[in-house]
Amino acid sequence: CGVAFMLLETANQQELTRQIARVFKKQLDETEHPVNVVSWDFDRGYVDRLGESPLAENAKKPDVAMSQAYKLATSSQLNDTVIVVQNAHRFIKDIKVTQPMCNLRDRFEEVCSTLVLLAPLGAFSGDEAVPLELASDVIQDEENLPEKAEVKEMVETLIDDFNGHIEQQKK
Repeated sequence: CGVAFMLLETANQQELTRQIARVFKKQLDETEHPVNVVSWDFDRGYVDRLGESPLAENAKKPDVAMSQAYKLATSSQLNDTVIVVQNAHRFIKDIKVTQPMCNLRDRFEEVCSTLVLLAPLGAFSGDEAVPLELASDVIQDEENLPEKAEVKEMVETLIDDFNGHIEQQKK
């Protein structure tokens, strides 16, 4: 069915979460293979695309949240579930989180679900790497920051837009 776990390092976890939700929302609108997208963070716990908790007891503790992940994936009316977890670098090495994730691997593959772990750029380099128990099960990647030329182009576009806005206000 796909990948049970992905780890993505990014400069902006909230924006990447929104991008993932938009991609699957578009798929939901355009195909007969809908995907349920749910995010999790320390502050809100699990939140669906409507900003509501899909679980009666919403876990804000990472170990409880990982234990609830399978229930969440299998309770959906949709075919697949993508669970996006922010700031994974803060808790992934805790055995109370690692063990439920090990237990989820096969179950998530059975129900075509994926756990996307997000972290800031560089969070999983060196001794902050993924725990050995999960290393062979996690696909890891990082979202690259824009190159200098791209930043220059963005700034120039921003300046042009700002100048155009100022000119319109003068008229």
